[in-house]
Amino acid sequence: MSVQCLLIFITIIFSTIISALECNVGGICYGLGAIRPEPEYDTKKCEDACVSFKCILWENSNNIVMEGAGCYEDFLNVCKWTPTKYKDEIAKNLKDFSINNEALIFQSCSDKDGCATTLKASMLDEELFGSRSVKLQDPAELKCSYNDTPKQVFSKSICSNMIICEPAGLYEIDTPEDQDFGYDKECEACIDFKCTNTEGNTVIEGNGCWEDFIHACPIVPDNVKESIKKNIKDSFYFHQNYTVITCSNEETILNCDEKYVSFHFIIKGSVEDSEKLFTTVFRHSK
Repeated sequence: MSVQCLLIFITIIFSTIISALECNVGGICYGLGAIRPEPEYDTKKCEDACVSFKCILWENSNNIVMEGAGCYEDFLNVCKWTPTKYKDEIAKNLKDFSINNEALIFQSCSDKDGCATTLKASMLDEELFGSRSVKLQDPAELKCSYNDTPKQVFSKSICSNMIICEPAGLYEIDTPEDQDFGYDKECEACIDFKCTNTEGNTVIEGNGCWEDFIHACPIVPDNVKESIKKNIKDSFYFHQNYTVITCSNEETILNCDEKYVSFHFIIKGSVEDSEKLFTTVFRHSK
């Protein structure tokens, strides 16, 4: 390596170290409705931005709150079931961005060290966050641990295979017992989907591989399909005419479905209202 190349290399490495932000990292877990414990933070270097976050997860039939800080990857590892559209928005605007809704509060910044936790108190909206979730009867009794372990992703997944079509007026959220699954098949990722291609008159529901989803749900826009394909190992998309969940990790597709859709229920309304999602929204044209 020439002296000039060596100097350029050292300059790049040095500038990266200098530009990295010193961010607080760590977090807490507690039951929704419990008294919030005070988090204790360590510090770490983040290349793009410091982030702080708070999300509701459905674990062991309980709504729990994960609250933490760190780099962008820490958010992804902790708030594992965040819908893909939010993750895409955050990644695109990571330097300075915020989200505040019923199930997620997120803040990122890059103007100074530790900025995300400094700004956190002003960006939390406790009245909105958790307002549509069922709080625990005895939240103080719930014991949970802050989990920042990344999801495990498999190169291939063994997926159940089924597609059914029903009139919207007869549609039920649970798969009818008289519908048989096909043979399991190997897929790049398992896909669980529900959609209407007939202005709400019929509902198609299924599981399978990418090609099964494409065949069953042509109503999904091309740009959404491209995004699903890009994030096929782990994603969740929802719309009044479709929901699509992809999964290729240690969770079964039914568990992915439960955890992703629980987030969607919190955003859209109560569990009772959400159970009517496909029987009402998909009949809007009638």
